[in-house]
Amino acid sequence: MKPYNSFVQQNHNNGTENIYQNAHLRNMDNDFLAAPYPFENQIMDVRTPPGPPGPSYGDQPPRPPHGGGPPHIAPPLFTPQLHDGMSKAMDTGSMKGCLYKHTYVWLKTGRSFWFYPTYVGYNAVAGYRWRRSQQRWAYYGTDAHEIQFFHCY
Repeated sequence: MKPYNSFVQQNHNNGTENIYQNAHLRNMDNDFLAAPYPFENQIMDVRTPPGPPGPSYGDQPPRPPHGGGPPHIAPPLFTPQLHDGMSKAMDTGSMKGCLYKHTYVWLKTGRSFWFYPTYVGYNAVAGYRWRRSQQRWAYYGTDAHEIQFFHCY
């Protein structure tokens, strides 16, 4: 496959066709891209090969035990009780220690449930909430400030 050359294309068109036609040539598999500059007669692979993870910058969250997604088992059968030793302030930094662990959450609305966090950000928390009536995990996210108490196991 011959790469696009704007000079040749412009001089052969004489202004009758769109000079930008075929500006990005690709083969039928869309795996390779013709690179007109600086490798005029080479075809370059544009896919990024798999490699080692990037550099580590401080505290990294743990990897999921089974490649992500909800846990393969139901949460514990007991319902934890609130006690005086639990802190009232929701600190997302402290909830990072609960990533990929069964966590019981009490919301400010009064609702409580088993939760399996997979993401803890500055203002939001996401993961899987146990739907007791359906006996399954469902994806769930909420504002971190809506959480009043939590305890992970």
